[in-house]
Amino acid sequence: MTLTYEIDHQENMTLISAHGEVTNVNDIISYVASFVKELKETSPHCVLIDHRELTGELDVIDNVKVVTDFAEAIKDLKQMRLAVVTTPQRLSSVTFLETIAQNIGIMGLAFDDMDEALEWLRE
Repeated sequence: MTLTYEIDHQENMTLISAHGEVTNVNDIISYVASFVKELKETSPHCVLIDHRELTGELDVIDNVKVVTDFAEAIKDLKQMRLAVVTTPQRLSSVTFLETIAQNIGIMGLAFDDMDEALEWLRE
């Protein structure tokens, strides 16, 4: 797998920071499955996923698969608020995924500014 990540569990929030290159959908599915397992164990109220250090890109169909698989995996954590921080260049594609996620029940937003994401999560 070309992706690595760290998880920092804080009082009311979990921060996930990913690094590396997105080369195929299976890498992302493995990455998501890994951190979802931890989220289910800790049941955080808020999760911030930092993807500013990721490079590479999936196509639209693979992105939709990742989001729908993620939604299914966290269905027990519906009250969780999720913010994804990405680069300004990738924000439009992540905003598209944000819409899909919201339509299937995930309370999440995409940001290109870490402070804005943190502020929204703390509301």
